[in-house]
Amino acid sequence: MKQTEASHLLTEKLSQLADPTRLRLMCLLASAEVSVGEIAKALQLPQSTVSRQLKILAEGSWIHGRSAGTSTFYSLSVDDLDTDAAALWHTVSASAQSMPHVANDQHRLASIIAERKVDTATYFGREGEHWDQVRTELFGGTFAAESLLALIDPFWTVADIGCGTGNIAELLAPWVKQVVLIDQAEHMLEGAKVRLSAYPNVVFKQGSADAIPVDDASVDVAVLSLVLHHTDSPSDALHEARRILKPQGLLLVIDMVAHNREQMSRQMGHKHLGFDEPTFAQWCRDASFAPPIWRVLPCRDATSGPPLFTAIARAAE
Repeated sequence: MKQTEASHLLTEKLSQLADPTRLRLMCLLASAEVSVGEIAKALQLPQSTVSRQLKILAEGSWIHGRSAGTSTFYSLSVDDLDTDAAALWHTVSASAQSMPHVANDQHRLASIIAERKVDTATYFGREGEHWDQVRTELFGGTFAAESLLALIDPFWTVADIGCGTGNIAELLAPWVKQVVLIDQAEHMLEGAKVRLSAYPNVVFKQGSADAIPVDDASVDVAVLSLVLHHTDSPSDALHEARRILKPQGLLLVIDMVAHNREQMSRQMGHKHLGFDEPTFAQWCRDASFAPPIWRVLPCRDATSGPPLFTAIARAAE
């Protein structure tokens, strides 16, 4: 009987860990104590789904909840697990770390924890909170980021490769000598022309990232914003960007961190599911760029896409 009960308990424990979402949740809670809302943001799942999975794990004594005001914070402590459960989690967690979503979950969690720290500091510094509110009411919430564009060299010529409808160029145009917008889709360029009609320092050219219609060594900065994942060969696109850059010119790439969302290929025509830092750095070296500076951007609320990175590399002499 005891052997049968032990076998039943083991089967139940294995069943509780068999669901991929619960595994992602467990990996998250092994890293930090997190509220239901924060878990939903990190996993990019509805709170109802998160609550349902938390209930299963709590009933299985995998996790523990702690009430704080109107919120409940959950955590996983291996020390609180029984011997068999701890051994099982040790085995399963080692494999779970290689799951495609886990690294992205951790990126989002780090941003959430950082924002939580800011919120806490603001809560205890009420004067600071008051000033932020007054400043936003007076001047809006974007003036600081927009004003930082004044740090850009006003004599730059910038190539916005794969410009789309010109959202990047719209930010740059007031601050630089010239912006050259390049896109292979004529309707995108038409939209950009309407958007940037007030700026006399913009030029429009139809072409692709692997055949840029710009002279050699003629621009100071080349921007590829959410473009590389659409190219057949990202390496070729970087070589082409290097061709049009002046010596010591700058390359700026914004794109998705490597992910596993196959539906983006099916539904949106993405040719690459994001990029990892080592591969990107090798492409930069092959194209005669200095080692890039790579940063993963903070994940913001109400976004559903994979994490983004920004990378800056200087053209070698």
